[in-house]
Amino acid sequence: MRGVRLGFAVGIVVVLAVVVVVAWGDGGGSGVGSVTTSSTAVGSSVVGSSSVVGSSSSVGSTSSTTSTSGPRDRVAEVEGILRGLWFGWFDAIYRKDPDALWEVVATTPGHEAGVAAMETMTFSEAPTLAGTRIAVREILLDRDDCLVVYEEGTFDYRDGATSETVTVLWPDARYGWRIAALWSGPGDLWRTTCDLVTRESTP
Repeated sequence: MRGVRLGFAVGIVVVLAVVVVVAWGDGGGSGVGSVTTSSTAVGSSVVGSSSVVGSSSSVGSTSSTTSTSGPRDRVAEVEGILRGLWFGWFDAIYRKDPDALWEVVATTPGHEAGVAAMETMTFSEAPTLAGTRIAVREILLDRDDCLVVYEEGTFDYRDGATSETVTVLWPDARYGWRIAALWSGPGDLWRTTCDLVTRESTP
């Protein structure tokens, strides 16, 4: 079974390849301009090097799934969720606050990526919620235990840098939805992250 670490490995590889740079850091000193990212060559670079994340809590898969752009109200709601998560991600990195990262990431690999980004990521100004602009292209899966969204983001405080990712969210009783993994596109292996029955227990 492919684990969450695979999903975040994709995200980290993306950074190093300057594909979805705004999501996981500048990686290797690469500059981030105001560009629309592409992610066509990501999945193949790590598929097969999977590992299972240590865990203590079990989440059952439900049969309520959606593969649609979704009703307008739901799309707006999901955009708000993602806007808050990405603002929280960048704000924690900007303030160099590892504890705050746990409010928005659901796995240790994701947290480690955020802590690493604190040493490399640059900002043109302090992150703001207003400067975090998210557009949902498609809600790929909408379950009580997993939300998967194909999204585009624009981040004004990073010189208008943009990203295009499939973002997998897991629910948490304390924080609400948190980011579990990033994938390169709708045809990638994001369902493996959703279908993990046993998930990591984090702070």
